[in-house]
Amino acid sequence: MYEPPDIEAPERIVEFFLEAFLPHYGRALETKRERALEIRRRLEPLGFEFQDDPGNHIYTALGAFVPPGIDRRGLRDYLHSRAINVYTLWGDPLGTSTLARDAWGTDRDQFPNAAQLAERLIHFPIGRFITKKEIDRLVAACQDYLAVAERVGNSG
Repeated sequence: MYEPPDIEAPERIVEFFLEAFLPHYGRALETKRERALEIRRRLEPLGFEFQDDPGNHIYTALGAFVPPGIDRRGLRDYLHSRAINVYTLWGDPLGTSTLARDAWGTDRDQFPNAAQLAERLIHFPIGRFITKKEIDRLVAACQDYLAVAERVGNSG
């Protein structure tokens, strides 16, 4: 199948991994794209907003704005409590943080884009091994959270 690498030659180890992985890379990208587009297709009707994709995104993660009025930290925590991995990159941007306000007198209103990202952007990790059952769990958990948020009349 593959010639084992010579451990005395580190560059051969790199070559080995490239030779082993590159033939499968195209299919891995296709699979990740299929999974990401399935998540997107199922979450858009719930109010999640996704960036346009011209067809060449490699999908290491799928970023989305949560529906308006929904607490993305609350959603993230809810999903984590159900062992569903999501993350928020824009946790507390410097220009909008209380640290920056207290230390330097920044005004959150001066950074509207950062504030919007911090309040609404969530990321769903995408891997080629994510299963349809995991996608079903993710979508169901998002539906559950949104239903509760709507029923209690707030986003927290």
